[in-house]
Amino acid sequence: MTRMRRKRVPSKRRVKDVTLREALEGRDPVAFLSRQVERHTIHRVSPHLADLRMHDTQGLHKDVLNHSIKVLANAIRMENHGMDVVLRAAALLHDIGKPATRLITPDGNVSFTHHEFVGARMIPKVLAGQGFSTREVRQVKELVRLHMRSHGFRESGRGAWSDSAVRRFMRDLPEDEEQVRRLFILYRSDITSKNPKRRAKIRRTIDRLEAAMARVKAADERQAARPALDGHDVMRLFDLTPGRRLGEVMRFMNSDEGIRLSRAEAVEAIRSRFPNFEPGSSSSGIGNTDGSGVW
Repeated sequence: MTRMRRKRVPSKRRVKDVTLREALEGRDPVAFLSRQVERHTIHRVSPHLADLRMHDTQGLHKDVLNHSIKVLANAIRMENHGMDVVLRAAALLHDIGKPATRLITPDGNVSFTHHEFVGARMIPKVLAGQGFSTREVRQVKELVRLHMRSHGFRESGRGAWSDSAVRRFMRDLPEDEEQVRRLFILYRSDITSKNPKRRAKIRRTIDRLEAAMARVKAADERQAARPALDGHDVMRLFDLTPGRRLGEVMRFMNSDEGIRLSRAEAVEAIRSRFPNFEPGSSSSGIGNTDGSGVW
């Protein structure tokens, strides 16, 4: 006689503890974390996440934990190089320093002054035993520290950033281009306002910051690049004296096209662009490589 097996009914057993890395690399990290919030079991993933559920009866600020999960959801949607656990961890933990810095001001407002720096210092402890390598912890810490850095950017009007201010911002950025890419995804992911106009305005500000960075970088590269022929070379080669004609040649030599030319190519280009110019007697050294000519 075959014994009938009783159908096993899943019990409401406690949620299995998982590391933060496992949660972030799971099939749907946002849904998983949201369920843990609803079931009041988020502390099983990380007690530091549970601390983000700050009680605010006065409506002075948004629920930081729910906001952080929204930022994570935005970051996942913006991933364009496959699953990125460093970006995901930074998105979820970017405001981890807020509970320690929350302050109700005398005028009834709330502040989280320097929460990015406090949060960055917390990251090694928060990620300890959570499956992250030393390098990944350092990368997450860097992103958390810099996640507010773009907020002061102004393109025009009062408080507008000068080119020098943009350069200072760029010097503060990570040297690793991958980290810079993550940081700007984090900037855009952190836009969770319910006001569509405000969201659009912040996105435009970040776009303009990137455009300002590109403009300043291009200008600095042009400034750093030296043309193959300077003014003295041109005067010797073409028997010119300081004046309008020399100025025209040097404007060409300092252009994007002229700056890339070798010395011999520059001479040919000048002769082509300025037909009335002919190399003088001192041009006999053109193309010499033994040091006996103008080179």
